[in-house]
Amino acid sequence: MNTTFANDITKIRIITALASLFLSLIAVYFDDLINADGILYINTAKAFLTGGLEETSKLYNWPFYSIILAYLHKITTMSLETNAYFLNGLLFILLNDTLIRISNKILPNKKQLLIAALFIICFQPINEYRDFIIRDVGYWAFISLSLYYFMLYLETPTIKIATIWQLVAIIAFLFRIEGILLLGLPLFLISLQKPAAGIKRILLLNYLFLACLPLFVLIALNSFSSNLAFKKINIALSLYTSTENFLTQLNDNTSIIKTQILNKYSEKYASLLLISGLIAMLFFKLLKALNLGYIILYLISSRHQKPTNTNQIRNLLYYFVSLNLLVLIVFVLHRYFLSTRYTVMTVICILLLTLPMLCNYLESAWTTKNRFILFLSGIILFYNLADSIIQSNSKHYIKNTAIWAAENLPKGSKILTDETTIQYYAKDHNKSTDISVDNLKKYRRYDYTIVIKKKKNTENDISSDDKLTRVYSEKNKRGDDASIYRYKPKNSKEE
Repeated sequence: MNTTFANDITKIRIITALASLFLSLIAVYFDDLINADGILYINTAKAFLTGGLEETSKLYNWPFYSIILAYLHKITTMSLETNAYFLNGLLFILLNDTLIRISNKILPNKKQLLIAALFIICFQPINEYRDFIIRDVGYWAFISLSLYYFMLYLETPTIKIATIWQLVAIIAFLFRIEGILLLGLPLFLISLQKPAAGIKRILLLNYLFLACLPLFVLIALNSFSSNLAFKKINIALSLYTSTENFLTQLNDNTSIIKTQILNKYSEKYASLLLISGLIAMLFFKLLKALNLGYIILYLISSRHQKPTNTNQIRNLLYYFVSLNLLVLIVFVLHRYFLSTRYTVMTVICILLLTLPMLCNYLESAWTTKNRFILFLSGIILFYNLADSIIQSNSKHYIKNTAIWAAENLPKGSKILTDETTIQYYAKDHNKSTDISVDNLKKYRRYDYTIVIKKKKNTENDISSDDKLTRVYSEKNKRGDDASIYRYKPKNSKEE
């Protein structure tokens, strides 16, 4: 590789890393509350610090991310929450840097790589999770890195690259069990050459996995029980390999559609309606995650350019998208729901596939000084970046109410809330606070109840009970509020 060009790539990587770090710092600085999953991971890390894997198994069944947080806490002595944001900031840098390195494999020059860096750093599906404490970013970073090293292996099938690929794949798997899809990646090698040569390269790529095959066989045969802290392996195996469980659930839900939605003339299509509806939901989530602005820009560029020629790397990306889609389809057909967060890795792969056409078109627009396209692109990129980083409504009122309760309510008071966030901040501020998370309808069993009520939502409104007295309340500009009610029954025997 030309030395000047290599230096240019290094500069782009450094600038992208600094931009990623800056965006993470902004997102965390303006973040009001810790997310619910983050509370779980931090509590799991606390459990690991106090009682090891035995204690973590009582809270969560895949604690790798929390274990890293626990060891970082020991090394740095900073709070678990601070270490979580620090770790995720580094993982976002690794993710963005890896995507730049992959883009360098599919783009022809420095200008297009710079444009790609802008698309990557402004990509909303990634940025909107910068203020979250989640293990997913570790999964996205290392599974992307495994894809990059697989590309290197396609070019130079050495034992060094094979070793790195396997180690990176294991780390991706430890962050999320969905990393198991990487076992399907080596099959792509068979499509490139004769079966015998392809199998030989697959064996080299997986030599560490093959060496551990007896251990995997023992797990599959249940010859020994895995630690309860990682029991998600057993759950996943039973969930995704049990045809009987899948068919039973499908029949139960089909029966509901037959009896409660369809009439007798169309009830035979109940299964088709259920499955097609779930698949449609999946693709709607993917389109929503991709973002309308990026889609519009891609459609405009595709009208003015010929389709990008397919090559080995593009075929690999298509195959990788297919593997991710397969995982999503299996998940949605078993669980009957899908969070947008689960689609991020798939839309990242789709973004990589669209970059050659997008970057080539924008490079041409820059050369020909097409101000309209450049202005439109700038607006789309800025909007995506701002929309994912800037928060429109403050949630400080929730944290402030929890802290007020911990500081001011009488010692020994029994407090009820239905929000884990309230419990987290109250206990974090005062460990002796007796606060439980449960259904608010049970407020008669407690001395105080903390209620979060969104504007135009009366679901949590218990204030009509004349035995409840509001003792504290705080709201944001939109009108959402958090209130603390004291329960004082007229009859002390009343529950």
